[in-house]
Amino acid sequence: MKAAIWQTGLLRLHPVRRRTQTMRFLLGLGLGYMIGLLIAPASGQEFRRELAERADEYGREKAGGHRSARR
Repeated sequence: MKAAIWQTGLLRLHPVRRRTQTMRFLLGLGLGYMIGLLIAPASGQEFRRELAERADEYGREKAGGHRSARR
């Protein structure tokens, strides 16, 4: 019996149980999003600027300090 349930997966769940799992997933997704907004150290624009600067520094470091030819 367990093997048959395992093989069919979520497709054979009772509609109420499937809805409950979906609601739990959406609740977790929403809570994660809200917590992320609350603990974010910087705004999105500031974060992207800082990330771009770090990537640029890393690229220069790996290139041995040479300037790239993307002028």
